[in-house]
Amino acid sequence: QLIQNAFPRETAVQAPAQRINYMLGQWPRMKLDLRIVQESGLVRLICWSLVIYSVLAFLTDFLFNTVSVQHFTVDGKVQVDRLTAFYGFFDGISITVSLVFQFFLVNRILRTMGLTNAQLVLPGMFGAGFASIFLGGYFGGAQGAFLPTLGTRLGQKFLSSSLHRSSMTILYSPIASEKRGRSKAFAEGIVQPAGVLAAGLLILSIKVLPLAAVAGIALAVSVLYIFLMLRLRKVYLNQILKMFEDKNFGVLESFAGMFARIGEKEILDKLCVCLTDKDFNIRNFVVELLGEIQNKSAIDPLIGLYRGEENPTVKATAIMVLGKLGTPRIAPVLREAMQSKDERIKANAIEAVMVSKNTELYGQIGDALKDPHPRISTNAAIAVWRLKIQEEIPRAMEILSGHYRNGTMPQRLSALYALGEIATPEAVDMLIEASRQPEQKILSRAILSLGSTKSEKAAKTLIDLLPAVNSSLQNQIT
Repeated sequence: QLIQNAFPRETAVQAPAQRINYMLGQWPRMKLDLRIVQESGLVRLICWSLVIYSVLAFLTDFLFNTVSVQHFTVDGKVQVDRLTAFYGFFDGISITVSLVFQFFLVNRILRTMGLTNAQLVLPGMFGAGFASIFLGGYFGGAQGAFLPTLGTRLGQKFLSSSLHRSSMTILYSPIASEKRGRSKAFAEGIVQPAGVLAAGLLILSIKVLPLAAVAGIALAVSVLYIFLMLRLRKVYLNQILKMFEDKNFGVLESFAGMFARIGEKEILDKLCVCLTDKDFNIRNFVVELLGEIQNKSAIDPLIGLYRGEENPTVKATAIMVLGKLGTPRIAPVLREAMQSKDERIKANAIEAVMVSKNTELYGQIGDALKDPHPRISTNAAIAVWRLKIQEEIPRAMEILSGHYRNGTMPQRLSALYALGEIATPEAVDMLIEASRQPEQKILSRAILSLGSTKSEKAAKTLIDLLPAVNSSLQNQIT
């Protein structure tokens, strides 16, 4: 397996001499991968963690099979049918639990605990599990160790395939982009199989030992695993924090989406410190990152930033992020933003009210319908419809219709955008009417908005338009 992962599969069909020459030719690439590992403390720790995880996973499997066979052995004879049925039932339960955990709990746990804290869950489970197997095996033999082994194996299977795998992938994020892929491929393609080899050799050497002794060895390895992951946590956080200190925001931006899945207090604190940076681009970028994380502890720093900030772009971004955080505490600052004379701030404030569903401010949305700025009145119309402010819906449609038919070009385009978001039959009819207009900008916006409605009538209109428009608009339609 090590050789298969190190060299492409097509070499297997070559003549032996060609294969040897090819493998020798790959040695410089292997040396480069090794150099990357040597230069990065983070990659080294990831590699060691994969080796130790492989050892613990196979020790768990060995203990599970050993106690299962002994549990279903009666008068020296293994009850094969019952054992087979047990394995099938156990696999079904573990797969179901893993899927539920992966789809409904993993992201919540990562946000609550933080990425590096979540990495300690599996080592902690191994430690607790092997300790209970050791005690059960020491005092009760195989029968006493059966239930603890069952729980440890179940925990290993569903944590490994969900929480552990999800968080391990993110650990590579601080590595430079040109080295990240090679590091991951080397660690998972070469080092992890080496861990499997080490696990096999270890099991061969200790399989004659009593069950409690094997569990004791596994417990010692799991304690080492815990200490290693604590060290990995420290190195990972230091590398992320160093990027902020070096103002390496270009690298941080390349994996900004990752911040939506972390919750480390150290990183949140550093982000809040960066809100005071002299460069407004950095302040704006940090606000966007806080929006990705959506940690409510950022509310007070963001409110302070909004009230003390002079740059309207940063203020507009901050008010939008506060809307995403959506607690009653943001109502006063949203009310302030709704009174702003800056178009971006007021438009984003309307979106923030729409996202947070703050009923205290619904009345101000109705007032914003008659604002002369097209972006503000458009956002207000969309908010009226989505929030189901019934008394304002007729006026919202009337204003959008007026903007489309009699407004300036920016007003007409904004109205078409809003109609696509509202997507009522009346809105679809207006968009179909707009799709027959000669102006290129109007036609392009109408096509995009028809697509947003996801209605059958809109789809038929777009299909009929295909032969009659230029290639650029055809691409939009398709």
